[in-house]
Amino acid sequence: MADLTGGNPNVFYELAIRHGLKKPFIHMIEAAESIPFDNAQVRTIPIDLTDLDSVDRAKKEVQSQIESIEKGSSPESPISIAFDLEALKSSGNTDQALLAGLFTEVSQIRSELRDLRRPGRPRPRPVPPETSEELISVLETVGENLLADLMRQTTSYSVSEDTVMLITSLSHEEDRKLETDLATFLRRYTGRTWKVDTVPF
Repeated sequence: MADLTGGNPNVFYELAIRHGLKKPFIHMIEAAESIPFDNAQVRTIPIDLTDLDSVDRAKKEVQSQIESIEKGSSPESPISIAFDLEALKSSGNTDQALLAGLFTEVSQIRSELRDLRRPGRPRPRPVPPETSEELISVLETVGENLLADLMRQTTSYSVSEDTVMLITSLSHEEDRKLETDLATFLRRYTGRTWKVDTVPF
């Protein structure tokens, strides 16, 4: 499973290795973001963490792709396609070289049609939920149960400018985890970068 959200270079580096080795993969991305151009032709699951229907569709699509992989159908990637096309072009066979050129053009047309069919992407919410109870509800809805459990151990939750302040009864290690995981979630939820500070109770 590769999350393309945020364009993390490490994700793309590791994904390129899987593509090159023709290993199975599943692409996902936050619905408000654009799929990077070099992966635009690959089947990618959009997910809006603020929309329960979107989350449900994403779960079903992940299950469908897993079942397809288990049956031996591995998805094509830009690298595997490039390798196959290069083999056709350099085969010395005019028909195969022509086939490679046609395949490239058809792939481009399919990508353009997919973009035309894609509905308007929902915009992320500009701010986090107003209360810790609302935040816990959202976290549970999207399956972030461990993060929701950590949030239950906060005695105070406040949002100001680009910072979320929490007073917690957690250990030092749990505080650090809460800060990191919540900041990551809020970036996806709002489309903005947030600083999360915890203060022990």
